[in-house]
Amino acid sequence: MGRPATTAGDTKSPRSLRTSEHEGSMFAAPQHLAVRAQRGIYSEVLKPTSLTEVQLATRGPSGRVSVAGRNEIPFLPVGNLRSTGDGGRVLAPPVPHTVADVKPKVVEPFEQSPAHPPRKVTVERRRRLYASLNIEELLVERGINYADPQFDSQRWLPLDPFDDTTYDDRCPEEWILLGYDEQKHFLPLEAKGLRRQVGGSGTWEDCHVYSYDGESNMFAVRWVKDNRESDESVKLLRMQLLFKVEDPVKFADRLVAAHQSRRWAESLIKYNYYIDNMPTDDIKALGDPQEKRIAGAARNMQKIRQAKKLPVKALLQEINLMFARTMNKIAFDKHMNQNREDRMYRDLELPPKALPPPPPEFGLVETPPHDFTRVFAAFCVSSLYVRSEVIHALREIRAECNAVLTRCIYNVKPTKAMKLEEFKQTQRAAISQLAFDLQETWAQNVQKIVVKYFADVGKGWFDISETNKESYNYGKIKKMLLVASFLMQDSLRYMTMDSLAAFTRMIEDRRPEEIVVESVSVVKARSKRQEEGVAESSPREGTRDSNSLFVLDLTRSPDDKAFQFSVSPATFLRAVIEVFEKGVVQMGDVPQPEKLVLPHLFKSQPKHVLASVNLDERRVQEYRRRIEEAITFYVPHLDRFLALFDKYLEILQLKPEETVKEIEQKTNGSAASDQLKQMAEDFFRRETSLLDEIPDSTTIGAFCLNCCDIKRFLAQKLHAVGNLILDVIAQRFRDQCTQTLDQFRGFYATLKKRPKNIEELTEMKTFIGDIPAKLERLAFDIKMNLHTFAILEEFKYKLYVEDHNLRWKMFGSPLETLTLMAETEKSLEKDRQVFLEELLTQQAEFEETIKDLEGIVSSFSQYSDMSKLDEISENVLSVNTRIELSVQSAKLHNAREMLFGKPATDYSRVHQLKKDFAPFSTLWLTAAEWQRSKVQWHKGPFEEIEAGAMEKQVYGGIKQLHKVIRTLKEKGFENVSSRAESVLHELEEFAPLVPLIVALRNEGMRERHWEKVSEAVGSRIGPGTDAFRLCTLLDLNISDFSEVIVATGELAAREHLIEK
Repeated sequence: MGRPATTAGDTKSPRSLRTSEHEGSMFAAPQHLAVRAQRGIYSEVLKPTSLTEVQLATRGPSGRVSVAGRNEIPFLPVGNLRSTGDGGRVLAPPVPHTVADVKPKVVEPFEQSPAHPPRKVTVERRRRLYASLNIEELLVERGINYADPQFDSQRWLPLDPFDDTTYDDRCPEEWILLGYDEQKHFLPLEAKGLRRQVGGSGTWEDCHVYSYDGESNMFAVRWVKDNRESDESVKLLRMQLLFKVEDPVKFADRLVAAHQSRRWAESLIKYNYYIDNMPTDDIKALGDPQEKRIAGAARNMQKIRQAKKLPVKALLQEINLMFARTMNKIAFDKHMNQNREDRMYRDLELPPKALPPPPPEFGLVETPPHDFTRVFAAFCVSSLYVRSEVIHALREIRAECNAVLTRCIYNVKPTKAMKLEEFKQTQRAAISQLAFDLQETWAQNVQKIVVKYFADVGKGWFDISETNKESYNYGKIKKMLLVASFLMQDSLRYMTMDSLAAFTRMIEDRRPEEIVVESVSVVKARSKRQEEGVAESSPREGTRDSNSLFVLDLTRSPDDKAFQFSVSPATFLRAVIEVFEKGVVQMGDVPQPEKLVLPHLFKSQPKHVLASVNLDERRVQEYRRRIEEAITFYVPHLDRFLALFDKYLEILQLKPEETVKEIEQKTNGSAASDQLKQMAEDFFRRETSLLDEIPDSTTIGAFCLNCCDIKRFLAQKLHAVGNLILDVIAQRFRDQCTQTLDQFRGFYATLKKRPKNIEELTEMKTFIGDIPAKLERLAFDIKMNLHTFAILEEFKYKLYVEDHNLRWKMFGSPLETLTLMAETEKSLEKDRQVFLEELLTQQAEFEETIKDLEGIVSSFSQYSDMSKLDEISENVLSVNTRIELSVQSAKLHNAREMLFGKPATDYSRVHQLKKDFAPFSTLWLTAAEWQRSKVQWHKGPFEEIEAGAMEKQVYGGIKQLHKVIRTLKEKGFENVSSRAESVLHELEEFAPLVPLIVALRNEGMRERHWEKVSEAVGSRIGPGTDAFRLCTLLDLNISDFSEVIVATGELAAREHLIEK
């Protein structure tokens, strides 16, 4: 752990210049130390002497030059001066030293030179610099915080063995020598020491250094607080002690280096401990051929081969153990690198790997002397190059192989970006073409070369017509063909590897270092060429980048719910890997030249092919991994680019017909056309913005993303919505025009209609009077319709001839209406006179009708025969009808008189006639209704009785008959009033039965209620019994049990209400 000293210009050993490096104490130490310190830089004087001797010793050949050092006045700080009281200052008495006056180490000449500051100034600057630095802050900046009790608490190795002493400017003994003054009295040295506290923390505090123990390598110090020294002496290591005149920065670096070395050592111990304890049982040992080869190499010396007993087995076991440990180390390193965040590896901090040793000078390797004649003879026996045919054949074979080296399995220079299928077809064609050339052309050319040069050689080592397999195996033609096979295999391997590398580079070179997808139109990519200073030009919109390799179409899902790529990036990866592997596999079918040249020797043997690159080889797998990594690199960026189209999902999922239908439902009122116009403009504006936002294509590295189709599809949707909105505007224009024209047609129809009476004529005049106001309202509608038409023309909407006809017809309708209105007013004046004459005739006929009704009403006072009740009731109904018609006629005549402006005729006799006939009408109609109901209630089924209608008829009839009787008696119709009293008497006799019937006909009556009533009556009654009629109940005297029956009915009604 050595480190070169940092003192500039010091080439002597530390011990030889021990005192020369301590110039700071030159004037406090003895004189001989001062002279030796001067000698360390300039002087040749080796002992204390007078100035004359020094000058004589330093005299040169042509003259005398005095180079001896002179006694210098020590540098006095400002505090050594005192004031005289009159504004001046004089030198104060010297302050006695309690500690050694040591100066920082500097390398400066004692004699001042013009280019350097004085030595004293440099020493003082260095002293102030060291005093201004805080060792605790320097250590904290470097990651060492002794104030933290937990700092390095997990470390289990001591720190002292890792101290790098090369950081020290002086050895410990030299530091102690600095404490001696001129009288050889020792004064303690000022320093800062690391003082450990009870909790484990440490602080740097002032202390005085007194001695050094060489055996324990520790200094004896005493702590100083408030300029007072403690009596207790403690031992500190050199790493725990910073002298006052020592460089704090270098000392901090020294501690950092020690801590770093300790961490490395601990990590290496744990690292090797982990590897040593890994199981080796499942690691396959070296095979027998390997062990034999190792043992043979170990015995490859004559003295060792002559030994009889060699411990080879033990050595092989040790080698197997080392091999197993090496395999474990490889597996451990790989797992550690892949799982660096694992808790077991988190604290491992291994030192950097050592640099490899330099190669030998000139690359020379010493070899022992050899017998050249014997070696040359052996070489001629073993070498192929003993005939010129071999050299010429191998030269041409090598030329053929060199030509193969220039080929490439794949098409690595595409001229344009291609879709996946096109890319696969292009690569397959290149692979197939090269495979055909290698198997047919190249192998045949090699065969022809061998045959050309060796066909006429004849029998011997190079006989290609040899028929004996054993002779062939020992001949040189086999070795020659083997060399040719090796040349071909090498060429095939290098060509394959170069092709794989080129194919990999083709993929990787298009991969930028960084891709920033800001928007669908802005994709920033920082490529390696840009880092190297080569300008990268981005492709113009609408063109495909020549640097891209694949074309990827951006499309939509089948349900139009999301955006997607036409081919997933994973499919691209599989296709590229498939092409990659296909190129490797198809290079394995090249036949060997041996079987082509001598087919008669290999008839029964399988096909001989050249050894080629295997897919399982490490480099092939590495290329495959790099390709996968390069393609996978684009996946998140492609997904991010695809995600940017999410803002267009609304447009993608837009259904123009439904959208326009909703818009049409929401827009109503007079401003609907303007609203629809604004919406149409918005959609057309969005279409234009979309066409500007989405480029035709975008390049992301190797992928050229084609957005033309999806851009056109989205734009068409927006355009379709805009056009459909214009269709809605046009349809509304047609509808509104039709509505407006319908109103005008209504005007025309009404004005052309002839009135049949004065009422219709009056209505016609009123209608004519309202037409101007209606025309004003319709003028607003016409204006709005014309505005709508202008909107359509503004959009250059295609309108039909019928639309233009509607427009002009609507425009001219007000004038046509006013013209027809004037003609109608003239016709109405004539009709009015005719209707007035008809009114006078009708009024005369109405007077005769009134007189006839008065005679009929007065004759009803003579009716009293109850046996003719049905006939009388029919007459009453007929008279009531005629009276009502007369009342209506009276009102009609008065209304028409008012319409003609004539005074109204008094028809009060008609109303008096109705009032006089009312008692007779009430009597006979009530009597007839009672007569019919009485028979039905008594004789009919009890379940068919409507209790509510019965109650209303009975009680209402009684009330009306009381009023009729009073009126008849007042008028003196005694005969008729007696008939009314007889009917009233019957109703009053029947009235007590009404509550019983209402109670029994209550819909809440249940079986239990009927049983209760039957029990009270003493006979079984109720629905389902024989002859369940009112007359039967009256025979049972149910009126005697009215209280029980009414109470039961009320109870049933309440229960029924609760049940609901």
